Amino acid sequence: MFIDVGNQNNATIEDYKKIKLLAENELDTLGFTERSTKKIEIYLAFDKLNPGKSISESLEELDHKDNFYNR
Repeated sequence: MFIDVGNQNNATIEDYKKIKLLAENELDTLGFTERSTKKIEIYLAFDKLNPGKSISESLEELDHKDNFYNR
C-alpha cells in the first residue's frame, strides 16, 4: 500500500492500516530512496492511526532512533 503524501486527504483510515510498520533495522536493508520513502509513509500512517502521540513516543513505539534525521 502506498499513500501519495501530496494527496493524502483522499486516504482513509483503512488505507493507513494496510501500511506495514517496519522497524528501523528492517528499513536498513533497503536502498536509500526506498528507505526514505517508506519512513515518510510509516510516520504518516502511524501519526494518523495514533493521534496525539509525541514524536519521541512514536519513534520509540516504532523502534526507530530518536534523532534529527527521523524527526
